[in-house]
Amino acid sequence: MGKNIAPYLLLVLFLVSCDTNHTSEYNRISRYDIVGYETFIEKYPTSIHVSDARERIEVAKERQRQEEERARREEEQRQLEHAYGNNSLSNGAQPYAQWYGKNSYYDDYTPHSEIRVKAPYNSDVIAIVRYNNQNGNVAGHRYITAGNSATIYLRNGYNYQTFFYYGKGWYPNKEMKNGIKGGFIKDEAFSKDGSASYLEDNILTYELTLQEHGNFQTSSSNAGEMF
Repeated sequence: MGKNIAPYLLLVLFLVSCDTNHTSEYNRISRYDIVGYETFIEKYPTSIHVSDARERIEVAKERQRQEEERARREEEQRQLEHAYGNNSLSNGAQPYAQWYGKNSYYDDYTPHSEIRVKAPYNSDVIAIVRYNNQNGNVAGHRYITAGNSATIYLRNGYNYQTFFYYGKGWYPNKEMKNGIKGGFIKDEAFSKDGSASYLEDNILTYELTLQEHGNFQTSSSNAGEMF
């Protein structure tokens, strides 16, 4: 006698979760995709990711602003180098006379001291001599072209400290410290004699050598000390 096999119907229920926060779609947006985040906010205004999306938009906009500013500065530098990259003043010029005054001059019959500076072969340099230190008044300055020499004449009986500003491509409108204008647009570097020297009928000579990576035989300095 055969058995009646009652068919059993097995119902398999697939539970599909509903992503009400649209997390997977949010995660597919590129980190700095401003339009993508704006579209997400417009499409899902109640999502828990809206606040984060707005924050990422602001971060992306700031990053975009910085990139645009960097590109603007690079283009400005490119134009300056094109116009002034090979510009140089005459040897012995006094580009900061408007602010520091003109150098004194003493003939061989008048007691005085001298500071003589020879520029490195691969860089122009401006020598600035101050009384005592970087806070003292300027006693004299000279622009020295690469490989050449210039002399600064000084009164006897004072302590003097000498600072050196190196570079290429003289740009007369470059803004320096304390309202001073005029500077190099390439390969800028600063150095100084580490201590002041008392001069009385002396000749002090500097022969500058520019090493690789901006290292100098003199002590390091900066624009704040120079100007």
